[in-house]
Amino acid sequence: MNELNKKKKCMNLGSLWAICVCLCLLLATPLSIQAQTCPSDPAFDIPNPLDDPSCTTTAGDCTSKDLELCGAFLTIGDGPCSTCTTGETVTADLNLCIINNTGSTRTSFAIFGNLQITAPDGTVTNCPISRCSGTIPPNSQDNYNYGEVTYTCGDALALTDLILSWTDASPNSNCANHDCREIAPKCGAETSVAIAPPLQVSSIEATCVSGNQINVDVTAVGGTAPYTYNWSNGATTEDLSNVPTGTYSVTVTDSEGCTTTSTVTLDSCCEFFATCNLDATPQTVEGCTAADAPAAETDYNNVFTNVTPDPCGTLTMTHTDVTTGSLCPDGLTVTRTYTLFDDLNGNASLDAGEES
Repeated sequence: MNELNKKKKCMNLGSLWAICVCLCLLLATPLSIQAQTCPSDPAFDIPNPLDDPSCTTTAGDCTSKDLELCGAFLTIGDGPCSTCTTGETVTADLNLCIINNTGSTRTSFAIFGNLQITAPDGTVTNCPISRCSGTIPPNSQDNYNYGEVTYTCGDALALTDLILSWTDASPNSNCANHDCREIAPKCGAETSVAIAPPLQVSSIEATCVSGNQINVDVTAVGGTAPYTYNWSNGATTEDLSNVPTGTYSVTVTDSEGCTTTSTVTLDSCCEFFATCNLDATPQTVEGCTAADAPAAETDYNNVFTNVTPDPCGTLTMTHTDVTTGSLCPDGLTVTRTYTLFDDLNGNASLDAGEES
């Protein structure tokens, strides 16, 4: 009787576990990281008197509104239009709009603070900036060149934590006279002044809607708003909605007639997704070898649900059985794993770059 019980136990194949795999294997895109270089221009750079340890002047001491900043912007070259392409590095001129509210000429006007550079990924670099230019006529508002900066198109620039300093009307006063003893109270302060960039398309993105229909979203910055849009398919709206997959170019024109063009391509809206739908509860089956386990599923619809209707290749399902344990006395355990993947090259094998 005991021997018979042993034989029956040896015929118990044990537990069959079935699981499925739904992972994503994506090709990594190398990330290029470049160190940010703070700009300089010897023709406009001056020593910052506030860096002198003996100087106690702060922004709180600079409350005058005799001279004020009314804006800042970049220009490229000598032409009337300044444009650039996202990612392009250019040499641009920093221009300041300055208001002189007094009836006296100011022979120079200096800024002391930071040039804040914010990259598209959110990385912020603060570069000290101490520059001087002039002369500023009485009761005037005008734009003045404050030297060159190296600009990567797509970055956002701002002047922050500024102290504004100006000299008196004496012809002997110039940029060399901005020392700590002479600044206050002839000075002002600004927390932050955004620098308008050259006209550019800061982003253009195509996204799938359904099937082979896409939306295209474009964002323009810089130049002089408002903007008009002229798409390669004849549309004049800012964005495109529910258009066929393909390549689209847009020309953005600002109110001054300056233009910039950008292109985006999305050839296919194929995508991969699936949800595992197996019951992972162990099953006990009778047999003497792992070969006596139930036959594997061949139809992925019996294993996965919410399966993509638009794969990029051919949906292929494979399985593997891993046997552990010993037949006697406890029985074998067979773990079955199903893998569904998007077979791009048709070789029925999961290769690098194919999603599963």
